[in-house]
Amino acid sequence: MRGPFGPRFSFCLVGAMWQIEPMTYKAIIVHSLKQAETALAIADSLGKEIVLRSAPSATAFVGAGVFREIIDQAMAKHPNVQAKAILDCGSDAGWALNALRNGVKTVRLQGSNDVLKKVADIASQQNANLDTQTENALDLATVDDPEKACRTWLTEI
Repeated sequence: MRGPFGPRFSFCLVGAMWQIEPMTYKAIIVHSLKQAETALAIADSLGKEIVLRSAPSATAFVGAGVFREIIDQAMAKHPNVQAKAILDCGSDAGWALNALRNGVKTVRLQGSNDVLKKVADIASQQNANLDTQTENALDLATVDDPEKACRTWLTEI
């Protein structure tokens, strides 16, 4: 599924307005520290920007603290990579708010415009972001060779 502005643009609710930005990265869904490190190592070797995303609704079974720790440890090993991490909270605004309280800087949430606006406002007060993008992502749980898959995904146009 893609956002209303096509595959090369993303949109985020910022305050009361939708902000449209060109996508400058590719997203990779990671399920472990090893996968996060692999994705960052390949991005580093290619000089590419990257987004590390959790699995859909991962906050319900992984938790914000564990996700944040995975990302922090992986990024510490690859400090030169331009990377962003997004924790998917499904449609549960409570999980999104909990993630923000636990230091996650970008949460993904589906919901009504009223709910998204409120969560976006709370996120901005904490110097965090709400992500509602629907871009495709490479899910490392679905590939046999994560290194090869990351390299191919990050070099595709």
